[in-house]
Amino acid sequence: SSGSGPSYVIQAGDYGKTISVKATGSKPNYSTGTTTSAGVSVSAGGALVATTTPVISGTPAVSSSLMTTPGVWSSQPTSYRYQWLRNGAPIPGATSTSYRTVPADAGTSISVAVSAVRTGYADGAATAVGVSIPKMASTTAATLSKTRVPPGTRVKIGITVTVTGVPGPVGAIKVFDGAKALKTLTLVSTRNGKLTWKLPKLKKGKHKIKAVYIGNGTIAGSKSKITKLYVVR
Repeated sequence: SSGSGPSYVIQAGDYGKTISVKATGSKPNYSTGTTTSAGVSVSAGGALVATTTPVISGTPAVSSSLMTTPGVWSSQPTSYRYQWLRNGAPIPGATSTSYRTVPADAGTSISVAVSAVRTGYADGAATAVGVSIPKMASTTAATLSKTRVPPGTRVKIGITVTVTGVPGPVGAIKVFDGAKALKTLTLVSTRNGKLTWKLPKLKKGKHKIKAVYIGNGTIAGSKSKITKLYVVR
């Protein structure tokens, strides 16, 4: 709209400026008179709206790259801002169109919030549907110091829990003799996935010994193969 008529359509370039109108009146035999109205500040228009929400692509797994589209918006945004989220909380530094997952993401939901920007409009916001990152797989191995002992002997069991990319997995480990739980041990990060323990004195006969790693919030549990222990005279 022209800026010289009785009405004016505010443009995006007017955002942040003050608009006023000057009226000029004329009449034969009179001097021309002018008057200027009080100014009004031009604030942001309505917020941009996503007509199609952002979508995340890529393999949902630890150490994998996820990508997002900005979505489709009303009023054609001029730029976008991105913030990746873990269980709804912002991930520090994750502000680009892609995000490479880390072990802390295992067992969580990863999403991304997109802000659309255009001068003269309030920023729009939309969040992509989250993708679930599965827990990391573990393997558990158990070895006995001896597999054939006389009664009254305590055999040492060595247990190793391995998780790719995690040097010090933590969590509980249960040692079983058949269906009977003998002991619950605690694996701490400083042990690098390894621990040892002496089995109690077992009665005469054949025993089926195994270790079961319970896992934690980011690591799935696993169990070792059964090792047969013979207590004989």
